[in-house]
Amino acid sequence: MDFSRENILNRAKLTLKMEGDAIHNLSSNLGEDFVDVISTILESKGRLVLTGVGKSADVARKIVATLNSTGSPALFVHAGDAVHGDLGGIQDGDVVLCLSKSGRSAEIEALAPLIKAANNTLIAITGVSTSTLAKLADHIILAGVEPEACPFDLAPTTSTSVQMALGD
Repeated sequence: MDFSRENILNRAKLTLKMEGDAIHNLSSNLGEDFVDVISTILESKGRLVLTGVGKSADVARKIVATLNSTGSPALFVHAGDAVHGDLGGIQDGDVVLCLSKSGRSAEIEALAPLIKAANNTLIAITGVSTSTLAKLADHIILAGVEPEACPFDLAPTTSTSVQMALGD
């Protein structure tokens, strides 16, 4: 890979453009599904519980911090921990917001049915409408992006930017 000063600057500009374009495209596509999600959260008598794995979990933690800063009761439960004993952190009446780029990770596929069995409302922010998560969710915000800004398509970059923007 070319690490010249010019290439570094060009790559940075391209990354920011890709992420900005993805957020702009998402804003253009928001509709009634988004309004339904926000209404569900606002009308809930319980807390908003955010969950995810990998980088989506990191974004979920940031959204929880933002919500708590505004006085909105929210907490984070890692999907992996939830399916290994921490499911008790999700109480009756809580709304669960699950962030997952694919909606298909093993932890998410194990957790989603447990949330539904407990009669909690499940909201998905995912990029794949046919995923297990999307199929089980009460509400879906499709936030898929292609390609990632990572030149090797290894790190979720554009997709996490979109998730973060949605959380804000």
